[in-house]
Amino acid sequence: MLFVAHRKEILNQSLLTFRHALRDAAFGELWVDGQKPNAFQHVFASIQSLAVANLQHLDADWFDVLIIDEFHHAAADTYKALIDHLEPWEMLGLTATPERGDGEPILHWFDESIAAELRLWDAIDQHRLCPFAYYGISDGTDLTRIGWRRGSGYDIQQLTNLVTGDGVVARLVIEQTRRHVSDMASMRALGFCVSITHAQFMAAQFEAAGVSALALTSQTPMLDREAALRDLESGKLQIVFTVDLFNEGVDIPSVDTLLFCDPPTAPHFSCSNWDAACDAFRTRPYARCSISWVAIARSFASVGAWVHCWAAREPRLKSRWSRVFHSFPLDATCSWMPWHPPRFCAICGNACHGPRCACQ
Repeated sequence: MLFVAHRKEILNQSLLTFRHALRDAAFGELWVDGQKPNAFQHVFASIQSLAVANLQHLDADWFDVLIIDEFHHAAADTYKALIDHLEPWEMLGLTATPERGDGEPILHWFDESIAAELRLWDAIDQHRLCPFAYYGISDGTDLTRIGWRRGSGYDIQQLTNLVTGDGVVARLVIEQTRRHVSDMASMRALGFCVSITHAQFMAAQFEAAGVSALALTSQTPMLDREAALRDLESGKLQIVFTVDLFNEGVDIPSVDTLLFCDPPTAPHFSCSNWDAACDAFRTRPYARCSISWVAIARSFASVGAWVHCWAAREPRLKSRWSRVFHSFPLDATCSWMPWHPPRFCAICGNACHGPRCACQ
């Protein structure tokens, strides 16, 4: 078996999961960050390690099973080379975001079919993921002059300059976080940012406000990342700001609050982050999820519009979401309002946001 992922954290957690499920503490070997397998029977490898290895030295039929996590990355050349070279009996692709923003196909490796599908709201209904309270906020930021490219979204440098310019947005996020988190001293939060510069800026702003904060990025050494997550769990840190580190495949059960300080560029991106949020919370019966949503001029004018876009990509839920939108508890200015994922009454079929449906 070959299990492929793009981050060491995902590989470590996946290896531990296999060992726990199989009750075999010696199961599997890592192939990442200089570590190389010896037996080559059950290998958990990073795509980066495989890319620099000479695949021609690996028999195409050596592995019976190929599992690729975060399979939406499979459109990249490194993944294509691997998939085209190997000839496993069975290939399994796992992803929370099967719809790529650039429209690149990934289902042709599976005869254009999905074997098993469990969407965010269904997973919450089945208690596989934790429900959350959502808060949206309008900060008045105008993004219409920020450069935009289809497939890549906003110009990162321009967006970074805007959100780190004078600290107004950061102060608003701090103010609203204090308002909606009952005890910031006990908060365990992740903050998703636009760029490394933005993450460092937000951490400095929260530190200046008396909230213990730290920025973790791809430039942070692995040992420092692990130490920071331990500090977050123990309470020495209240919030970790990051960019592209913890929004895919990483389970951090101690986290109870998230701040989305980066504007989503597409429904699949937003849903990916919400999937990550609920997964981070999944060991809790209920979790708060504070989301700072800047004004989104090029993609979604409001969270309500985002719901329409999300419903459009979920044809089988379209009728349900048309009812959800009309009961969406968000005011015209998109100010902070709580939202809980709706359930649908078994009697009348309408969306219910309270513990009991109005028909009962």
